[in-house]
Amino acid sequence: MASISAQRYSTHMGKREMVKSSPRSIGRKSSNSPSFAGMSALPRIELHYLPTLEYMCLLLRHGGATLEVHEHFQRRTFRNRTTILTDHGPLDLSLPLRHGNRGSVKQNIQEVLLDEKANGPLKHWRALETSYAKAPFFEHYAPYFEAIFRQPPPDLFTLNHQLLTLCLKLTQIDIKLDSSKEFVKSVGPEELDCRDSITPRASYALRSWYRPTPYYQVFGDNFIPNLSIVDLLFCEGPRSPDILWQSVEKEVT
Repeated sequence: MASISAQRYSTHMGKREMVKSSPRSIGRKSSNSPSFAGMSALPRIELHYLPTLEYMCLLLRHGGATLEVHEHFQRRTFRNRTTILTDHGPLDLSLPLRHGNRGSVKQNIQEVLLDEKANGPLKHWRALETSYAKAPFFEHYAPYFEAIFRQPPPDLFTLNHQLLTLCLKLTQIDIKLDSSKEFVKSVGPEELDCRDSITPRASYALRSWYRPTPYYQVFGDNFIPNLSIVDLLFCEGPRSPDILWQSVEKEVT
Protein backbone atom coordinates (compact mmCIF):
# COMPACT_ATOMS: atom_id res chain seq x y z
CA MET A 1 0.00 0.00 0.00
CA ALA A 2 1.22 3.47 -0.79
CA SER A 3 2.51 5.48 2.12
CA ILE A 4 0.19 8.00 3.70
CA SER A 5 0.59 11.35 2.05
CA ALA A 6 2.00 14.26 4.02
CA GLN A 7 -1.27 16.07 4.43
CA ARG A 8 -3.56 16.93 7.28
CA TYR A 9 -6.83 18.78 7.52
CA SER A 10 -7.88 21.81 9.48
CA THR A 11 -11.10 23.56 10.35
CA HIS A 12 -11.08 27.31 9.71
CA MET A 13 -13.99 29.73 9.88
CA GLY A 14 -16.45 26.83 9.85
CA LYS A 15 -15.05 25.34 6.61
CA ARG A 16 -12.84 22.28 6.39
CA GLU A 17 -9.79 22.71 4.21
CA MET A 18 -6.77 20.58 3.36
CA VAL A 19 -3.36 21.91 4.36
CA LYS A 20 0.16 20.68 3.73
CA SER A 21 2.23 19.26 6.55
CA SER A 22 5.53 17.54 7.12
CA PRO A 23 5.55 13.75 6.95
CA ARG A 24 6.71 13.82 10.56
CA SER A 25 3.37 15.24 11.62
CA ILE A 26 1.57 12.05 10.62
CA GLY A 27 1.24 9.91 13.73
CA ARG A 28 2.51 12.64 16.07
CA LYS A 29 0.48 13.34 19.17
CA SER A 30 -0.92 16.85 19.40
CA SER A 31 0.87 19.23 21.72
CA ASN A 32 -2.50 19.82 23.36
CA SER A 33 -2.88 16.14 24.22
CA PRO A 34 -3.17 15.58 27.98
CA SER A 35 -0.84 13.22 29.81
CA PHE A 36 -1.81 10.74 32.48
CA ALA A 37 0.86 10.25 35.12
CA GLY A 38 1.33 6.92 36.83
CA MET A 39 -0.07 4.81 34.01
CA SER A 40 3.08 2.93 33.04
CA ALA A 41 1.33 -0.46 32.74
CA LEU A 42 0.37 -1.29 29.18
CA PRO A 43 -2.94 -3.06 28.65
CA ARG A 44 -2.76 -6.51 27.06
CA ILE A 45 -5.60 -6.86 24.61
CA GLU A 46 -6.58 -8.75 21.48
CA LEU A 47 -6.72 -7.12 18.05
CA HIS A 48 -10.13 -5.86 16.95
CA TYR A 49 -11.52 -5.37 13.46
CA LEU A 50 -11.89 -1.63 12.69
CA PRO A 51 -11.95 -0.95 16.46
CA THR A 52 -14.59 0.88 18.40
CA LEU A 53 -13.95 4.29 19.91
CA GLU A 54 -13.73 2.63 23.33
CA TYR A 55 -10.85 0.47 22.10
CA MET A 56 -9.06 3.50 20.67
CA CYS A 57 -9.55 5.45 23.90
CA LEU A 58 -8.08 2.58 25.89
CA LEU A 59 -4.94 2.63 23.74
CA LEU A 60 -4.76 6.39 23.96
CA ARG A 61 -5.34 6.42 27.72
CA HIS A 62 -2.38 4.12 28.34
CA GLY A 63 -0.11 5.26 25.54
CA GLY A 64 -0.21 1.89 23.80
CA ALA A 65 -0.86 -1.80 24.36
CA THR A 66 0.57 -5.29 24.20
CA LEU A 67 -1.31 -7.13 21.46
CA GLU A 68 -2.23 -10.71 22.32
CA VAL A 69 -0.64 -12.82 19.58
CA HIS A 70 -0.89 -16.30 21.10
CA GLU A 71 -4.58 -16.55 21.97
CA HIS A 72 -7.22 -18.81 20.46
CA PHE A 73 -9.81 -17.22 18.22
CA GLN A 74 -13.20 -16.61 19.83
CA ARG A 75 -16.46 -16.18 17.98
CA ARG A 76 -19.03 -13.44 18.54
CA THR A 77 -16.38 -10.89 19.46
CA PHE A 78 -14.92 -7.74 17.94
CA ARG A 79 -12.08 -9.80 16.49
CA ASN A 80 -14.03 -10.04 13.23
CA ARG A 81 -16.91 -7.66 13.88
CA THR A 82 -17.46 -3.91 13.85
CA THR A 83 -20.38 -1.46 13.77
CA ILE A 84 -20.95 1.42 11.37
CA LEU A 85 -23.80 3.89 10.90
CA THR A 86 -26.22 3.70 7.95
CA ASP A 87 -29.38 5.52 6.99
CA HIS A 88 -31.27 2.73 8.81
CA GLY A 89 -29.20 3.05 11.97
CA PRO A 90 -26.22 1.08 13.31
CA LEU A 91 -25.15 -1.89 11.19
CA ASP A 92 -22.98 -4.76 12.41
CA LEU A 93 -20.41 -5.99 9.89
CA SER A 94 -19.02 -9.47 10.47
CA LEU A 95 -16.18 -10.94 8.44
CA PRO A 96 -16.84 -14.51 7.25
CA LEU A 97 -14.00 -16.82 8.22
CA ARG A 98 -12.85 -20.06 6.69
CA HIS A 99 -12.75 -21.90 10.02
CA GLY A 100 -12.63 -20.19 13.40
CA ASN A 101 -13.35 -22.22 16.53
CA ARG A 102 -15.61 -25.13 15.71
CA GLY A 103 -16.38 -27.77 18.25
CA SER A 104 -13.24 -28.81 20.08
CA VAL A 105 -10.90 -27.48 17.41
CA LYS A 106 -9.20 -24.29 18.56
CA GLN A 107 -7.16 -22.11 16.25
CA ASN A 108 -4.40 -19.72 17.10
CA ILE A 109 -5.54 -16.24 16.12
CA GLN A 110 -2.73 -15.99 13.56
CA GLU A 111 -4.03 -19.09 11.77
CA VAL A 112 -7.59 -17.88 11.25
CA LEU A 113 -8.17 -17.31 7.54
CA LEU A 114 -10.71 -15.12 5.80
CA ASP A 115 -13.32 -16.92 3.72
CA GLU A 116 -12.19 -15.99 0.21
CA LYS A 117 -15.39 -17.24 -1.40
CA ALA A 118 -17.53 -14.96 0.78
CA ASN A 119 -15.41 -11.93 -0.24
CA GLY A 120 -16.17 -10.24 3.06
CA PRO A 121 -13.61 -7.41 2.92
CA LEU A 122 -14.85 -6.19 -0.47
CA LYS A 123 -18.49 -6.35 0.68
CA HIS A 124 -17.59 -4.37 3.77
CA TRP A 125 -15.79 -1.79 1.68
CA ARG A 126 -18.92 -1.35 -0.43
CA ALA A 127 -20.96 -0.95 2.76
CA LEU A 128 -18.56 1.78 3.89
CA GLU A 129 -18.88 3.52 0.52
CA THR A 130 -22.68 3.40 0.69
CA SER A 131 -22.81 4.72 4.24
CA TYR A 132 -20.07 7.35 4.19
CA ALA A 133 -19.77 8.57 0.59
CA LYS A 134 -21.26 11.91 1.65
CA ALA A 135 -19.24 12.22 4.85
CA PRO A 136 -16.99 15.33 4.83
CA PHE A 137 -13.67 13.44 4.88
CA PHE A 138 -14.53 10.17 3.17
CA GLU A 139 -12.86 11.11 -0.12
CA HIS A 140 -9.64 12.02 1.69
CA TYR A 141 -9.28 8.81 3.69
CA ALA A 142 -11.09 6.31 1.46
CA PRO A 143 -8.14 5.40 -0.81
CA TYR A 144 -6.09 4.07 2.11
CA PHE A 145 -8.88 1.80 3.32
CA GLU A 146 -9.89 0.76 -0.18
CA ALA A 147 -6.35 -0.44 -0.93
CA ILE A 148 -6.52 -2.85 2.02
CA PHE A 149 -10.08 -4.04 1.48
CA ARG A 150 -9.59 -4.75 -2.22
CA GLN A 151 -6.39 -6.69 -1.65
CA PRO A 152 -6.67 -8.03 1.90
CA PRO A 153 -4.17 -10.42 3.44
CA PRO A 154 -5.38 -14.02 3.74
CA ASP A 155 -5.58 -14.07 7.54
CA LEU A 156 -7.67 -12.12 10.03
CA PHE A 157 -4.82 -11.14 12.36
CA THR A 158 -2.79 -9.42 9.63
CA LEU A 159 -5.87 -7.63 8.31
CA ASN A 160 -6.74 -6.31 11.75
CA HIS A 161 -3.15 -5.22 12.34
CA GLN A 162 -2.99 -3.36 9.01
CA LEU A 163 -6.27 -1.57 9.70
CA LEU A 164 -5.32 -0.60 13.25
CA THR A 165 -1.95 0.73 12.05
CA LEU A 166 -3.70 2.78 9.38
CA CYS A 167 -6.27 4.18 11.81
CA LEU A 168 -3.54 5.23 14.22
CA LYS A 169 -1.68 7.04 11.44
CA LEU A 170 -4.78 8.80 10.15
CA THR A 171 -5.74 9.94 13.64
CA GLN A 172 -2.14 11.10 14.17
CA ILE A 173 -1.85 9.06 17.36
CA ASP A 174 1.66 8.04 18.34
CA ILE A 175 1.53 5.12 20.76
CA LYS A 176 3.55 2.02 21.57
CA LEU A 177 2.32 -1.35 20.29
CA ASP A 178 4.09 -4.50 21.45
CA SER A 179 3.35 -8.15 20.74
CA SER A 180 2.96 -10.77 23.47
CA LYS A 181 5.77 -13.32 23.69
CA GLU A 182 3.56 -16.14 24.92
CA PHE A 183 0.07 -16.74 26.24
CA VAL A 184 -0.34 -16.37 29.99
CA LYS A 185 -3.49 -16.71 32.06
CA SER A 186 -2.43 -13.95 34.43
CA VAL A 187 -0.36 -10.96 33.36
CA GLY A 188 2.46 -9.43 35.39
CA PRO A 189 2.45 -6.09 37.25
CA GLU A 190 3.79 -4.31 34.16
CA GLU A 191 0.58 -5.06 32.27
CA LEU A 192 -3.15 -4.47 32.65
CA ASP A 193 -5.20 -7.48 31.54
CA CYS A 194 -7.89 -6.14 29.21
CA ARG A 195 -8.35 -9.28 27.13
CA ASP A 196 -11.99 -9.93 26.28
CA SER A 197 -13.04 -6.88 28.27
CA ILE A 198 -14.46 -5.01 25.27
CA THR A 199 -17.16 -7.22 23.76
CA PRO A 200 -20.34 -6.70 21.73
CA ARG A 201 -22.34 -8.20 24.61
CA ALA A 202 -21.34 -5.65 27.26
CA SER A 203 -21.96 -1.92 26.93
CA TYR A 204 -19.03 0.50 27.13
CA ALA A 205 -20.90 2.16 30.02
CA LEU A 206 -19.97 -0.80 32.22
CA ARG A 207 -16.29 0.13 31.89
CA SER A 208 -14.38 3.34 32.52
CA TRP A 209 -12.30 3.81 29.36
CA TYR A 210 -14.68 5.78 27.15
CA ARG A 211 -17.07 8.61 27.84
CA PRO A 212 -18.74 9.74 24.60
CA THR A 213 -18.01 13.14 23.15
CA PRO A 214 -20.70 13.82 20.52
CA TYR A 215 -19.55 14.71 17.02
CA TYR A 216 -21.14 15.21 13.63
CA GLN A 217 -22.58 12.03 12.09
CA VAL A 218 -23.98 11.56 8.59
CA PHE A 219 -27.32 10.07 9.58
CA GLY A 220 -29.89 10.90 12.22
CA ASP A 221 -30.37 13.62 14.79
CA ASN A 222 -29.41 11.55 17.82
CA PHE A 223 -25.73 10.83 18.38
CA ILE A 224 -24.77 7.13 18.32
CA PRO A 225 -21.71 6.49 20.53
CA ASN A 226 -18.93 3.92 20.29
CA LEU A 227 -19.12 3.06 16.61
CA SER A 228 -16.09 2.01 14.59
CA ILE A 229 -13.24 4.50 14.45
CA VAL A 230 -13.96 4.92 10.73
CA ASP A 231 -17.22 6.71 11.58
CA LEU A 232 -15.27 9.36 13.46
CA LEU A 233 -12.53 9.60 10.83
CA PHE A 234 -14.86 9.99 7.85
CA CYS A 235 -17.08 12.50 9.64
CA GLU A 236 -14.60 14.66 11.55
CA GLY A 237 -11.21 14.20 9.87
CA PRO A 238 -8.52 16.21 11.66
CA ARG A 239 -10.73 16.74 14.72
CA SER A 240 -10.69 13.00 15.38
CA PRO A 241 -7.72 12.97 17.81
CA ASP A 242 -9.15 15.87 19.82
CA ILE A 243 -12.52 14.11 20.09
CA LEU A 244 -10.81 10.90 21.18
CA TRP A 245 -8.84 12.73 23.87
CA GLN A 246 -12.06 14.36 25.09
CA SER A 247 -13.65 10.90 25.26
CA VAL A 248 -10.90 9.37 27.40
CA GLU A 249 -12.07 8.77 30.93
CA LYS A 250 -9.48 10.34 33.22
CA GLU A 251 -10.09 8.08 36.19
CA VAL A 252 -9.71 4.37 35.47
CA THR A 253 -11.04 1.95 38.05
